[in-house]
Amino acid sequence: MPQKMICIKLLLILISIFVANALERIPIIMVTTHPFQAESMNPSPQYYCYLSSLDSDAVVSSRRVLETRRNTENVDRNPAPSMPVRQQGDMYPPGSAVYKVTLNFGGTNAYGTFSCDASRSGRADSTVSNILMNSESYTYPEDGLVTQTVNMGDRGVQIRMDGAQDVNRWHRNTLNVNILSNPNYPNYEFTGMNLILNFKLNISKSEDEGVYQTLSGSSNRRNSRHGLKRLIVRSCPSNHWDPPTCFGVCDNCYNGGVCDDETGRCICPPGFMGANCLTACSDDQFGLSCEFRCTSDDCKGLQFCLLDPYGCSCGAGWKGLDCLTACGSSKFGASCLQECNCDGTCDKFTGSCSGSCESGWGGFNCQKCQGAYFGQLCQEDCHCAEEACNKLNGQCSGQCKPQWVDASQCLVGFEEATSSKINPGASTYVSCVLRGSRRLRDGLSLHLSREEAQLVSNGILELTAFSVGDVYTGQFRADNVTDRDKVFCLIVDHEDEIVAVLGYYSE
Repeated sequence: MPQKMICIKLLLILISIFVANALERIPIIMVTTHPFQAESMNPSPQYYCYLSSLDSDAVVSSRRVLETRRNTENVDRNPAPSMPVRQQGDMYPPGSAVYKVTLNFGGTNAYGTFSCDASRSGRADSTVSNILMNSESYTYPEDGLVTQTVNMGDRGVQIRMDGAQDVNRWHRNTLNVNILSNPNYPNYEFTGMNLILNFKLNISKSEDEGVYQTLSGSSNRRNSRHGLKRLIVRSCPSNHWDPPTCFGVCDNCYNGGVCDDETGRCICPPGFMGANCLTACSDDQFGLSCEFRCTSDDCKGLQFCLLDPYGCSCGAGWKGLDCLTACGSSKFGASCLQECNCDGTCDKFTGSCSGSCESGWGGFNCQKCQGAYFGQLCQEDCHCAEEACNKLNGQCSGQCKPQWVDASQCLVGFEEATSSKINPGASTYVSCVLRGSRRLRDGLSLHLSREEAQLVSNGILELTAFSVGDVYTGQFRADNVTDRDKVFCLIVDHEDEIVAVLGYYSE
């Protein structure tokens, strides 16, 4: 490749990296104390806006996101400005920035949805929103969660509320339109004393995302005792990212992590960190690298809200609208949403087991690997032809993909084939790259062939073969090759049967 073309490609890569970083949102974390308590209770709720040291110079503000009752008594005014919090030992690591907002319960000012907003030159602005409710509300989310994340195109979505009274009004974002009885909203169907909202059509971000409010009487609104639930709609179908095409396939996000529909990265729940959310923090830690500590023991009673599409949850080990209820013996993680798979007891914070994992489960906390992955860290690829492999050892119950072999696990197979540039009719050099050399059984051999169904090696000479880690490379010379001739990398067993094939067009 000419030197000029190499320089141009490098420049384009650098530009794409710069643009990606410039569009990256600031990962602000919002932590709320007393998110669900009666108006008469003390102390008043507070929320904190956390920024890591990488973004500590961002400008931070807070506001009321949405009017949750008619503003006749000035009860929906914005909160006081955020105040920076002084560093307190190892609770706030050096260079980080933490801002505090204290809400006044008087006139129900501590009810509704509020935000931490952050802006910084060269980065996309960020907004994280919480929801505070009155514990004496007549309706409230049935699952104990104030946010619910779904995907574009999802069907059968429900918002389920609970309470002592029938609901006679549903509102989305605004208080002015009752979608319960409005014919302009044909996608909505209400059941169960009107406590359940069923979406009859595929979910749409523009039509369905927002804060839903449920009322059982006009006094609910005056006293701020109606239910709130925020529906977050990812801009792509499940397991995909990069709208509007959504061609990107999400990586595996474990322990309750959510795939960011804009970047494809995992947004890890409080209590976990890492590219795939596989690393657990200590019981009282949270943050992108577990750098922050909770003021309360084990983060009890705190609501954590992260960038969309994650939304809000309790800290690891706790659940409920007030985040005061500990996980049961079979649950763990943020809001106790993760299933334990231990052959024994499970740690409510991390999911780690006191003994071994149940059969078929693996990893440090016995979580089943997602998608076509298996292994201790869920980082090894499955190569089964149709069905999913065993998530612990990669075994297939059926056949392997065409270029993979080893009937039980399909762990030996071709990664790629490459060749040198050729002149028509001259010799070319072909490399067959095989992964799984450590599992390569006796009697299997690697060949280059001119035919797919049989070993035809006339004019083909094996030059060398070598292993680097688990990757085995065989290098061959093929004589008298013309442009676009197809050659085949073959794995042959001791009975000369071809067990894996990778075709390659010479160029």
